[in-house]
Amino acid sequence: AMAMKSAPSNTDILVLFARAARTANGGRDTTESLAALRKALVLAPNNIEALWFVGGAEAEAGDKDAALTLWRRALQALPEKSPERMALEKRIKALESAKP
Repeated sequence: AMAMKSAPSNTDILVLFARAARTANGGRDTTESLAALRKALVLAPNNIEALWFVGGAEAEAGDKDAALTLWRRALQALPEKSPERMALEKRIKALESAKP
C-alpha cells in the first residue's frame, strides 16, 4: 500500500499489491485488490493478470459481456497450448454457454 502511494502509476506495483491482498484473503479478491487491478488496466490495457482477475470479478457479478471482453483480450496474449490459455478457454466456453 505504501509503494502504491509513492508510485500510483506503476502497473507492476498495482498488480503486486492485488496479488498480496488476494493471498492475504485466502486466494479471493478483495475490493482493494480489484480496484488496483482496474487501475492497472487503465494504465496497461493488456495486462494479462488484471484482465484475468477483473474478468473473473465481472463474471461473478453477473456481467457476462464485460467478463468475456476482458478474457478474450487476455486470451490473445497467452501462448497457444499453454495451461493458462487452456484454462481461460474453458472458463470462456462455460460462461458463453451459461444461461443469462
